[in-house]
Amino acid sequence: MLNSKIILILTGFILITGMISSAGGSIAYFNDTESSGENTLSAWSSNKWTQTMPDDFEFGIADNVSVFSDSESIGLSIIENPEIISSENSEVYCMRSKLIKTLTFDKCEAVFDEIRIDTNLRNIWLLFPLETASEISIFIDDEEVASHSTNNTGYKYYSDVIDTSDLTEGTHQVKLYMKSNNILALAGNSIFEIFRIYAYAASGSFSSPVLDTEMSQSTCDAIFWDCEVFEDTNVQMQMRADDTSFAADSDTLSWINIDGAEYEDNTRYCLSALASGQYKQWRALLTSDDVTKTPLLEEVRLYFSGN
Repeated sequence: MLNSKIILILTGFILITGMISSAGGSIAYFNDTESSGENTLSAWSSNKWTQTMPDDFEFGIADNVSVFSDSESIGLSIIENPEIISSENSEVYCMRSKLIKTLTFDKCEAVFDEIRIDTNLRNIWLLFPLETASEISIFIDDEEVASHSTNNTGYKYYSDVIDTSDLTEGTHQVKLYMKSNNILALAGNSIFEIFRIYAYAASGSFSSPVLDTEMSQSTCDAIFWDCEVFEDTNVQMQMRADDTSFAADSDTLSWINIDGAEYEDNTRYCLSALASGQYKQWRALLTSDDVTKTPLLEEVRLYFSGN
């Protein structure tokens, strides 16, 4: 996908700037090829370039990120973080079966594969206590998903976790019906709330394994990464290198931020100011200011050459 255009870009860039040649670095001429869609395990498969695919992510260090099999990419992990998204908490009484409250929620992303619905119910006897009970029923898009009954005179509280993974993305209605089973009693409700149970983590990172190029003072000629970045999300790439071997989780060697330029579609790249050294490692920092969204990192390609 990136073949001839990148050759022209890199050749022109090298001729114009002579990238770090005065510092003794050497430049590799290469074709960058995106392989998403045919991802197989081939990390560190070449001394001239490296292609990292979704299967390779298990060999790195993940912190608050997960591999999503449906998109073959990594994104922020889904964590439990309940938050109310809709409510109607007025006090309502009725005798006959009646639709008393309607709420809506917008399903988007995997964080809405389950929701929690909180309700309550009580009886008010008009003359004297009886054994019959009041009832409430919860419907999503006209399909019943939960029901409860009680003959308590005080409020009894309910919390139902509903599997919504089969619902299509978009707006859905949640309806609450209530009734008393006796003409001498009223049914009462004062809580009707919908909670999003899960959210994407606000930040996370993935650190690649440490690559031994087997070349002292090896230069990094370019790095390309394919990612989907949505509104309020970001992927920041970093890199570090040294001629002395270091552990993948080492905290003694500093990371250097990579300023990436957009090439086309979801591909970004950097051709300069990249760390040199026999041992190389990259890291992706994923962030989101919206708990319902995550950026996705699909593939990273690193090109290096000997001195």
